[in-house]
Amino acid sequence: MRNQSVLMCAARMRSVIVMLALLLFVGLFTDACHLPKGGRAGPIDTWNVTQFFCSGDPVIVSWNLNPGFDRRNCNRRCASPTDCFVGTRCIDGVCSNRTPPPGSVLPDGQCAPDTELTITSSAGGTLVNHNHDASGAQSAMPGDSVTFTANGGYREPLGFYAEERKTATMVTPDTGPVVIHFPFACPPAWSPHDIEQDGPSVSEHVAIARVINTSGVTIDLSGANHVGPPVRLRPGEGTTAFNGKLTGVWSAAIPPEFRIGLPTPRCGPTAIENPYPGLSVELQLTCSARN
Repeated sequence: MRNQSVLMCAARMRSVIVMLALLLFVGLFTDACHLPKGGRAGPIDTWNVTQFFCSGDPVIVSWNLNPGFDRRNCNRRCASPTDCFVGTRCIDGVCSNRTPPPGSVLPDGQCAPDTELTITSSAGGTLVNHNHDASGAQSAMPGDSVTFTANGGYREPLGFYAEERKTATMVTPDTGPVVIHFPFACPPAWSPHDIEQDGPSVSEHVAIARVINTSGVTIDLSGANHVGPPVRLRPGEGTTAFNGKLTGVWSAAIPPEFRIGLPTPRCGPTAIENPYPGLSVELQLTCSARN
């Protein structure tokens, strides 16, 4: 019986030792190779295209790979130069970027993994084709709606590559509306919508022609082009009170008198109990006259 107890205790000790060894290995690996944004890095969420434009307006394609540049990328352990990013050297067992690649634009004190980015247009031609430019912008003058395709990412050892497409839509009488959403969140309120941060991005002459309440309930709506109290809109009702450039912060809410009889929302640790419905409006776009 005693021998059996000794054997069971030894087995438990081996399990603990194995677990500790695994944790130590994971910790060393994580310290040696840092991947920004939870292990995904690349141009997929760091490039932007003007979403709506008017004929004669330039479409801007911009990129910024700086979020992927992190000083911890300089601390990758190495045994030879082949273990390091192109443009870095193996010095005392650690990859170092003491001499940045030519043309690099890097934040102070940070280093660049080796990157490449190509952006092409469905109208033909390549707008962007680079290996080291951390950020920049190019303009195009398409005669119709156009799709841009970005290919790129970080070379080995990070090894993340991806492809994504984004479309710039030319505004015409047939262009569909843009829908802005106001989700209900905690603390109990409807989240505002900031055009500059949340989009859509538009060229200089794109303007609002009409706003329609698509929420299914009566709302009070405020927007950047309207001065004064919020505009009350019944379900399906439209207004020209917000006509003008698409910009600024927009907000919407169900008026208090229309919430009577609805359960009171309560914010829990992970969810909202009895949330009010999310709200939305539809923006019909047009092109303003040129001076």
